[in-house]
Amino acid sequence: MNAARPPEKLPLGIRNACLVALVLSAVVGLLSASEALTLVHFSELKSLEPPSVSDRLQRELLEKGREAQLIALEGMRFPRALTLCALSLICALAFVASGRLIRPRNVERERMRQLLVFSSISAALLRTVDGAQSAVVARRVGVALGKVGADLASLPEVSAEDVRRMFPSAAIGIAVLQTVLVAGTFALLWQYFRSQKVRQLLAFAGKPP
Repeated sequence: MNAARPPEKLPLGIRNACLVALVLSAVVGLLSASEALTLVHFSELKSLEPPSVSDRLQRELLEKGREAQLIALEGMRFPRALTLCALSLICALAFVASGRLIRPRNVERERMRQLLVFSSISAALLRTVDGAQSAVVARRVGVALGKVGADLASLPEVSAEDVRRMFPSAAIGIAVLQTVLVAGTFALLWQYFRSQKVRQLLAFAGKPP
């Protein structure tokens, strides 16, 4: 009885792309699952006390920011929990598919490529929805922090209105940047693994020597 032939090693480009998908899906999936679990136990989150700090400004910023965050999350608690749960499940599929592309273990690489294509574009879309929800929360927190900062604006060239605008803009900008980086990377992985070049390279790697 012939021993099973070990799978051919992947080309370096595909292997590196698989490693990117592996790490990204693991990080995003774990963070999404953790936040979804927090929203399921929202009452416990509300009961937590904010960190104790001695500085009055920091304490007020923490309190107002946390209060605004809880109010924003409470208004979208269930839709956001569903989005995060779906995102964590899709990331789990992407993690398995990218891992099996590297080490098939009697699984067809073409099937894993198709699964990775599906999970990558799904993750990109869900992460975009997640980012939009995060931007809403970030704006709410930014407005609350801006009000605190405006009361303490003392520089002549910086008005209270400038401070009020600065915090929400910065908070939304950070949320949008994170969404573009993560969702954009998933979209690039989708585009790469659905390409004809990758299909041909995988088919060649699966041929017997």
